[in-house]
Amino acid sequence: MRLDVKVSKLGLSKEARHKLKILAGKRYCLHDDNLTITSSLYPDQPSNQKDVLDMLAKLIQESQVNPFEFLEVNLAEHVNTDEPFRPKYPKDWFKRSLEETAKKEKVLKDLEEEKLKTIYVGSISGSRF
Repeated sequence: MRLDVKVSKLGLSKEARHKLKILAGKRYCLHDDNLTITSSLYPDQPSNQKDVLDMLAKLIQESQVNPFEFLEVNLAEHVNTDEPFRPKYPKDWFKRSLEETAKKEKVLKDLEEEKLKTIYVGSISGSRF
């Protein structure tokens, strides 16, 4: 189970957000303000979901206890500062993909029309007049 949350959307004070980011450590990404919590501790999804939500609740609760505690701590030293991976594809790949999709759709449409013609002609020739 994976939970991604924008820390700015949690409704915390500036000081509490700073403390939460420090407490979260590498689970927090500085570049996109994203907190990622994962759990695969349990064999079933509902238990892992509860575990993730409990961790988030504990982080929020602890961040609000004396939120000024970590204000002097440099955030960049304690959190994930890596740029999120966003692959850059050549523009012609996207263009080719659109062209291939259009070709496939045309082939499928032609096949469907041919199938309908066969069914229609077959039903006429097989009927008794």
